[in-house]
Amino acid sequence: MESRKFAIVTAIAALLFVISAVSTITPESVSAYQRNQAASQTSDCGNEFTPTNTGCQNADSQIQGDENSVALAAQQTFPEAKLVQKPSHPPPTTPPPPSEPQTATLNVVKKLICPTEATNCPEPEDVLIDVFGNNPDPSSFRGSSMGTPVSLNPGPYDVGEGIPIIQGLVILPPVLSPECSGNIQAGQELTCTITNEYAVAILDVVKEVECTDSAMANVPQMCDPSWYKMIILFGNNPVPASFPGSSTGTPVSLGPGNYFVTEEIAFIPGALVTSSDSGCSGDIQDGQELTCTLTNFVDYKEPPQ
Repeated sequence: MESRKFAIVTAIAALLFVISAVSTITPESVSAYQRNQAASQTSDCGNEFTPTNTGCQNADSQIQGDENSVALAAQQTFPEAKLVQKPSHPPPTTPPPPSEPQTATLNVVKKLICPTEATNCPEPEDVLIDVFGNNPDPSSFRGSSMGTPVSLNPGPYDVGEGIPIIQGLVILPPVLSPECSGNIQAGQELTCTITNEYAVAILDVVKEVECTDSAMANVPQMCDPSWYKMIILFGNNPVPASFPGSSTGTPVSLGPGNYFVTEEIAFIPGALVTSSDSGCSGDIQDGQELTCTLTNFVDYKEPPQ
C-alpha cells in the first residue's frame, strides 16, 4: 500500500516537472540568436547574423501570433557560402606599331606686297587659291598669310590662284616657291609660298641687240642683252632702279610722274655702237603700264695699229 502511494506521488511530481519545462520553452530560446521581423528579411536565420559555414534552426508556432504554443514547427536552413573571386589581371600586351601615314600635307602661304602710297591694296584673303592633285582637301580656299594646310594623297600636284585686279594698281608676275608644284609623298609636309606684288605703275624695259658678223666674231659679249646694265635715271621710286638687260623685258614698278631710262656700256676698242629707243622717257600715270625698248646696233672694225 505504501509503495503504491509512493509511486503515485512520484508520477505526479514527474508530470508537474514536465509541465513546468514545457511552459518555459519559447521560439527565442530555441534559436541561438535573437530574432526580429526586420532581420528575417535579410538573414536565413531570422536574425542580424549571417552565418556562412553553420546551419541554424528557426522555430515558430503553428498557430499564427501564438509563439508560446507548445506545438512548434522548426525550419532548418543552411545559407549558401559565397565564393569571392579575385579579379584576374591579363598579362601586359605590346601596343601595335603606329600605322603608316596615307596622306601628305601641303601648307599654302599667301603674301602680298603693295606700295606704301597705295590705299586700296588687297589682302591675302581676297585671293582665291586652287590646289590640283590627288584628292586635295580643301581644293579651293581663300589665301592666308599664316598658311592653309591642305591634305592630299601622294602624287603630282600644282597650285594656282585668281588674283584680283585693282583699279590704279598693276600686278607683277607672281613668284612661287619651288614647293608649289611637283610630287609629294605620303607623310611628307611641304610649304608653298605664293608672293604677289602690286605696283602703282609698271614700266617694262626691253633690251635688244643687233650685231654684224664682224661684231659676233670679235666682241660676242656685246651681242648679249644681259651684258648691258640698264639704269632708271629718273623716276618716282623705281624698283629695281638698275638691272641687267633682258630681251624678254624687266618690269619696273614706280610711282606716277616723269621717268627716263638709259644704259651703261663699257668701251671696247673697235666696237661701234649706235642706239635707239622707244618709250624710254616721258610721263607715266597711276596704274599705267608702259614699255621701253632700247636697241643697240653693234659693229666691229679692227682698230688702227
